[in-house]
Amino acid sequence: MLVIRREQIDALSAYMMRQFEDRMMVSLEVDRVLVQQGVRKAAGYRIDDEPDVERFLVLMTKFGADFDVSAQFEWARPILTHAVLPGHAKIDLIHEGLPR
Repeated sequence: MLVIRREQIDALSAYMMRQFEDRMMVSLEVDRVLVQQGVRKAAGYRIDDEPDVERFLVLMTKFGADFDVSAQFEWARPILTHAVLPGHAKIDLIHEGLPR
């Protein structure tokens, strides 16, 4: 039987996060600090699937790192903080609410 220790899981998780950060740094042309901040913020809103986190990061790059708490996006706060709505739905609703 294969046994995976907690240390191995943690190492793999850290590796996968680093790979995601690297991809986001290249595709969005931002630094690692912004990506890490965005990942933490997205997780705080229960947005944790990679494609949804990437879309959250895109919003941060377009509208500012603190778009989620800015007066301009006050309308989006109830969406982001909704307890049951899944992450992809939150991002979809925010995109729908953006001016065209």
